[in-house]
Amino acid sequence: LTLPWIIFGLCLTSGCAALLSHRTQERRPSKWCLPICFLLAVVATFGYTTVALWASGFKSFDIPSRSMEYTVYVGDHVMADARYYRSKDPAQGDVIVFINRQDNIFVIKRVIAVGGSTIQGRNGLVYVNGVQLNEPYAHHIMAQPIEPWMNDFGPVTIPPGKLFVMGDNRDMTLDSRSPYLGPVDVKDVIAKALYVIFYRRDQSVDTEPAIPEVTDRNGK
Repeated sequence: LTLPWIIFGLCLTSGCAALLSHRTQERRPSKWCLPICFLLAVVATFGYTTVALWASGFKSFDIPSRSMEYTVYVGDHVMADARYYRSKDPAQGDVIVFINRQDNIFVIKRVIAVGGSTIQGRNGLVYVNGVQLNEPYAHHIMAQPIEPWMNDFGPVTIPPGKLFVMGDNRDMTLDSRSPYLGPVDVKDVIAKALYVIFYRRDQSVDTEPAIPEVTDRNGK
């Protein structure tokens, strides 16, 4: 966030210097000099940062769903690394962005189990290979789940090349526990979510579960 402001200052300074390089004290600069320099600096800064992010593989996503509360909230802008998984596989605990082929939308979830692991849910607790997971990020907001599979599912062994993903807001998400979604193909993983670059803390909670689609800055 600091770098674009530095680039903007340099662009503005260099633009003013270029436009005024042939001026003398007897020739006053045009009143349009500063607005033109400002506009050019904005365009140059936007173009540079956009190209730099694209070249580096980083991409920002907007969060429209509450399924990952309280890790990310509705209105948060999340920066993700689209190159992270080119050299490694998703690991348990990673927050990933993947494409839901059924609805053709981006979804953000947490990896709970990888291929070859056996996962089971009992009374809202999750067990992987017979060991209960310590999940400080997960929470339940309802006394009774809307669907039975939200608290009790499995045991199921994850096929190779698949991921079992869940939302941190366990009562307000459709994820791999649901027959609708099921395990996610590793090939459909788009990026690893890194951090929130802008947020709006709206902590109200929906009353119905929804698939936590994410949208990029272009609305895709």
